[in-house]
Amino acid sequence: MALLAAFLFAPTAAPAQSDALSIAQFRHTAWRGAASAPGRINDITQTRDGYLWISGSDGLARFDGVTFDTFSPASDDPTVFYGVAQMLETRVGELWVGRFQGEGVSVFRDGRFASTGMPDPSRQITELLQDQDGVIWAVNARATNSLSRFVGGRWETLGAGWGAPDGWIMSVVAARDGVLWVATLDKLFFLRRGARRFELSNARVGVGAGLAEDAAGHIWISDQEGTRRLPDYAAGQTSARGLPNYPAPGRRLRTKIVFAPDGSLWGATGSAGLFRITHPDGAGVMTTYGVKDGLTDDQAASVFVDREGTVWTGGDRGLNAFVAPSIVEEAAIPAGADEYFVAEDGRGLVYVSDSAGLFVIRPYKPPVRIREGLTRDIVLCGGEGVVFLLHDGVVDEIRDGRTVRSFAMDKRRTLFRCAVGAGGTLWVSSNDHKLAMHDGAGWHDRRALTSGVDEQFAIDRQGRPIVISGFSSLTRIEGGKTTTWSGAQLRLGRLTFVNDGAAGLVVGGAAGLARLSPGRIEHIDLRRHPWLRNVRYMLETPDGEVWLFTFSSIVRLSAADLNRAFAHPDDPIPHRVFDELDGLTSGSARYDGVRTARGGDGRLWFLGTASVMRITPGGLMRNDAPPPILIRAATAGGRALPATGAVTLPVGVSRLQIDYVALSLRTPGRVRFRYRLAGIDESWVEAGSRRTAFYNNLPPGQYRFTVMAANDDGVWNTTGASLDVTVPPTFWQSRLFLVLCLLVFAAMIWGLYRVRLRAVTARIRTRMNERIAERERIARELHDTLLQGVQGLILRFQLIVEDLPREQPQRAPLERALDAADEALGQARDRVLDLRAADRAEDLEAALSKLTQARGGEGGPPVGVFVEGAPRALDEIAADEVLAIVGEAVANARAHAGAGCIEVRVAFGSRRLTVAVVDDGRGMAPDILREGGRHRHFGLAGMRERARTLSGRLAIESPPGGGTRIVVTIPARTAYSPRPWPSWREPLSRLWKGRPWHG
Repeated sequence: MALLAAFLFAPTAAPAQSDALSIAQFRHTAWRGAASAPGRINDITQTRDGYLWISGSDGLARFDGVTFDTFSPASDDPTVFYGVAQMLETRVGELWVGRFQGEGVSVFRDGRFASTGMPDPSRQITELLQDQDGVIWAVNARATNSLSRFVGGRWETLGAGWGAPDGWIMSVVAARDGVLWVATLDKLFFLRRGARRFELSNARVGVGAGLAEDAAGHIWISDQEGTRRLPDYAAGQTSARGLPNYPAPGRRLRTKIVFAPDGSLWGATGSAGLFRITHPDGAGVMTTYGVKDGLTDDQAASVFVDREGTVWTGGDRGLNAFVAPSIVEEAAIPAGADEYFVAEDGRGLVYVSDSAGLFVIRPYKPPVRIREGLTRDIVLCGGEGVVFLLHDGVVDEIRDGRTVRSFAMDKRRTLFRCAVGAGGTLWVSSNDHKLAMHDGAGWHDRRALTSGVDEQFAIDRQGRPIVISGFSSLTRIEGGKTTTWSGAQLRLGRLTFVNDGAAGLVVGGAAGLARLSPGRIEHIDLRRHPWLRNVRYMLETPDGEVWLFTFSSIVRLSAADLNRAFAHPDDPIPHRVFDELDGLTSGSARYDGVRTARGGDGRLWFLGTASVMRITPGGLMRNDAPPPILIRAATAGGRALPATGAVTLPVGVSRLQIDYVALSLRTPGRVRFRYRLAGIDESWVEAGSRRTAFYNNLPPGQYRFTVMAANDDGVWNTTGASLDVTVPPTFWQSRLFLVLCLLVFAAMIWGLYRVRLRAVTARIRTRMNERIAERERIARELHDTLLQGVQGLILRFQLIVEDLPREQPQRAPLERALDAADEALGQARDRVLDLRAADRAEDLEAALSKLTQARGGEGGPPVGVFVEGAPRALDEIAADEVLAIVGEAVANARAHAGAGCIEVRVAFGSRRLTVAVVDDGRGMAPDILREGGRHRHFGLAGMRERARTLSGRLAIESPPGGGTRIVVTIPARTAYSPRPWPSWREPLSRLWKGRPWHG
């Protein structure tokens, strides 16, 4: 028995979410009218770049999930018809099209149709495919010579030598084993790989046959007589006995069939809409879908499954897409009930009650109604292998779907909740009669343990009840003892659920989540994670997944990530949100209590406001394919640019718009983008679902635009797509203009400098002229008054001395006094001459030589004067100050240095005048150099003051080995006399006479 039980209840592989679905339960999206397709839709295919291509009576359309791009090439010949019947992407990535009106087969390249040279095409190409050897096959719409093949660069029409099928060909399929299958109006032919003659099978073929190959390599046919698997005629099988066979749902004109990734078979009938067969190779179930269900039209001419598993179909009035939902509304439980309750018995069974009855859901089975006629005032709770149904003052104990006993409640209660604790104990609470517990001994009053106000229950892993009281505080009951957490401690606002699992004891509330650990409470704030808003219930599964049910979504995350989030609440939490795009028909009800349950087969059941929904986690179709990304268009200043490789903006345009697309067609609204323009964006720009990037006022330069995208399951294409962008500079932004601006700026600065220099020079020269004028006035005053008066006194004393006899003893001293007076008068005349020293300014070398000779006396060291550069006339004041400085320096060298030789070196430079006095004496004491002179001696200080007067500087060098070097440096603007500006006539005159002129 144990082995039998183990076999019966052993878990099996979870079925795919779409296995038992009807077409009506798929998410259906329709694009209607002329905006969706180029006329009547004839065929649908997907190229390797991810675009969906649609052929129609007016040409081609390309679809990226959001936008249709139509292609109807212009022609100079208005009689050319561009309608396309069939399409094929070849193995080299070319799009071949079969056309109408005798245009044959063309290659669509660069927006134009290039003919492949098909001879004698019919008015329409009805089939186009490529076999395992790369041969392209085409079917012409005619009764004879209808099959052609393209090999070796040319077309070949198959005639009688091939045993080619005669009559109208309805469908062709190239099997993976290399066999080519052909269905006509009433026969089935096949051509073995490498053979050159078709063979006729004994298959019965009805009107409008369509062929397809399933994942196992079996060939299927669908026609007016039904849908069935064919024997492997190529392997010698001839009997169809025992093979699946499904009836035809309505009259068919022409059938197209295809297999989806989940193994189901989809068919387009051309007259009766769509049909789908789940598990066609087993006990499959057929459902149909037509205009009455929302299909654009029943004349579905084509059906196609893209690489993400989306089923596409189209006809006269539009395009349709069908996506298997992640969330399925359970059809067996009526929608629209006032209130639902759910409970699991802990042994794999799930029970659901609505306002009219009770359902039991066994593993891998649909819900079954086991009770009817219930009132609205009911409660359901379960665990420990039992479920209790409380209604009308009675408790029904249900095990394995059967009521095993009933007993009365302790009191007739209203608005109550219940839970099943350890050992199957039943806990009940209501506002009118508070808390009570029932076990094998009967009912027990537990009102003293909690407040009894608005209470809800949860059971921890030890089977202890945890009571939420007043939506704000928690009480855990263990025997007669309790542990309480107040609302102030929890800081969650209104509490909604408690769950004890691998992530710990987690409490949900209006402010987020909290985890209760011994001695501390950890929080996750919904302000950091807004997807946690309005969580009403939490369910943790044995495989480590956590499911959160909110008012508007269902969220899946791992218990490990949730556990990590409590330790690091500011870090992102990996999660997946399921909403209306996944099939969610309603969010969690606003009343509290158990909202979710897990069955023994792993299916999850959710109670919405108006329906019961289910998710099969193991059957969810995850989209693991990173979405291909393409840059659709680039626009600069309203001008379209080629969006391939690199673009260069027109000169003067700095506004750029880039349109990009990620070709994930299953749920395009969930595709997320991020982009960056290197050189402008410091980090990635999170664009969400926006498919356009805008940039304004781009500076000139080289940039690279890169965009990445994630599909609806968050799988990123990190390679992305790139576009190199060049923004050329205008003349005003060019380097030449910058250089010119710099030159103009430099010229302005130089001009301002020259103006300032002239102003400063003019002020200095004015002051010098004032000094010269003052000196000349003093010289005149001295000459006209003092010198003349002294000269008169000397003459009078001379007359008096002449009158004295030579023997007179007083005559000799008076004569000596008169001689001294004459010498003093001569010196005074020299000083007056110094005040009128214009000649010294004209010849500095001569003035210096005269000065050194005058100061030299007899017995002193020789003084040499050396000149470098072309001598220039000095300003009168400058000359006077220079002579004074040199005189003081020479005098000091003679008096204090003990020098053997003194040199005066003059350097006439274009920017400065430099005069140096150099001796080879004992040098200056370090303290004199440091202090700038001796105490109460002002020779060196006076020399510095004279240099500063001329805007110059004085430097004194006296190395330890002896010798002294005194250097005075004076700017040219204050040292030299200004040169007169030449008359404007002079350069013109020189040019006229052919002589050069230098300013």
